[in-house]
Amino acid sequence: MVLTAHLPRESSLVSAVVGEPADWSVTDHLLAHAVDGINHVLYAYISAHAKHPPRAPQPVPRPVQRSRQVSVNNDPKPPQSTPNEVAAFFGKSSIHVAPEVSHG
Repeated sequence: MVLTAHLPRESSLVSAVVGEPADWSVTDHLLAHAVDGINHVLYAYISAHAKHPPRAPQPVPRPVQRSRQVSVNNDPKPPQSTPNEVAAFFGKSSIHVAPEVSHG
């Protein structure tokens, strides 16, 4: 990345190495966030005053979001550590976990 550090983001080398996210500057990302915020405010206002609520606004597509849509793992829930595994990670031998209480 040293080669691309001082090149303009629209250069061919930066585009080849970094890809589409290089096409967006910080200003572009901030503008997309501003547009998303305005759309949410309008949605809330129209929802509060309309007889039939409109569809929720879609965020402005961002280059990074499109590349994150590819999922390597099809598991609906990632594996979770047990309390004892977490305690071992932080240097404790074990941890006492109170049993869950049913509130229903």
